[in-house]
Amino acid sequence: MISVLHVLDASASWEQRLALRQLLDHAQQARIRHCVISIGPAAESFRHQFDGPIRTIPALAGWPVLAAPFVARAATDCHADVIHAWGTRPAMAARSSGDRPIVVERFDPRIDARERNLLRTIAQSGRTAFACAAEMVRRRLVEGGVPDDRCVVIRPGVDFNLLNRARRERPRECFGLSPNELIVTAPVPAVPRGGQREAFLAACFAAAVREGIRFILPGDSPETRRIRRLAGNMPALCRPIFMGDDVPAEVAFALADVMVVAPEDDASMTAVAWAFGAGAAVVAVADYAVTELVVAKVNGLLFKRPSHESAAVPAARLILDSAAQRSIRETARGQAYEIFGVRRSVEQHMRLYENLLSGSQPESGITDSAAAG
Repeated sequence: MISVLHVLDASASWEQRLALRQLLDHAQQARIRHCVISIGPAAESFRHQFDGPIRTIPALAGWPVLAAPFVARAATDCHADVIHAWGTRPAMAARSSGDRPIVVERFDPRIDARERNLLRTIAQSGRTAFACAAEMVRRRLVEGGVPDDRCVVIRPGVDFNLLNRARRERPRECFGLSPNELIVTAPVPAVPRGGQREAFLAACFAAAVREGIRFILPGDSPETRRIRRLAGNMPALCRPIFMGDDVPAEVAFALADVMVVAPEDDASMTAVAWAFGAGAAVVAVADYAVTELVVAKVNGLLFKRPSHESAAVPAARLILDSAAQRSIRETARGQAYEIFGVRRSVEQHMRLYENLLSGSQPESGITDSAAAG
């Protein structure tokens, strides 16, 4: 039995919540005992949708190193063999708390200069491994100075049972949506340059051409509120629904027919994996992070970012291309089964824990399911 202390903070979002929930749900089969702590209160959306116990420890002046004694005490209390840090600040606190092996979970390839320095410092210990949700995440970490042999690609798990249950328990009618409407959504959380504004505008442009197109966006953030204000100041023909934190992201994805992915920078692709699993057609800008998963006219519809107009314009054209969407949905769903299995993700995390404890290379016995598939 391996004991794992999970450390998170207010930055933990829906990706972390679902991945952690999967590890906890499969604990008995995976022979893992879990404890969960948060440095400062976890995000309200995380607590609202996470039904496991979370112990809060002080976040002193926002400096993660100052939380190290509390992390060390929690690790001792639960007899932790491994600390699993769900973010850079939790990882810094964990690294400063002692010499236990640490797994740093990373979904987002975007790394600013300050964070790059912190991650490079964390990686100096040979008892640290980085679980990367995509090859682009691994690439950005290595470019930032993290040794390549410390990085392992473990794809996120898409829970098909959860998606099916969401459709049964909260059908479209619960949200005032018609079964015949085309529902467009975007990845969350909404952030500046994240493409959610372009997704909303694309849905509006498409709705101006064809009736019965709606836009939905779960979660709450400053960017979500900006998009909501924009919708309030224009004739939003797509009749958007901003669901707030009351509706989990996976529920919105289960409702959607199309996901528009148009970030201006590197972005997490976990939402794309869930869109594949939900059978939603992915309409996306052809950048490096996107094309790691999406192949044009095979499992998604890609467009080049225009130089003199909004990305919403070509995205709207593809929203209207229902024939092309039909041809990609089944392929994408099949790939989601092959690449983003929950059991495989849990087993690979378990193997990573074992590798750290035994002194083996982190990637020993772990194969990227996208490469293997």
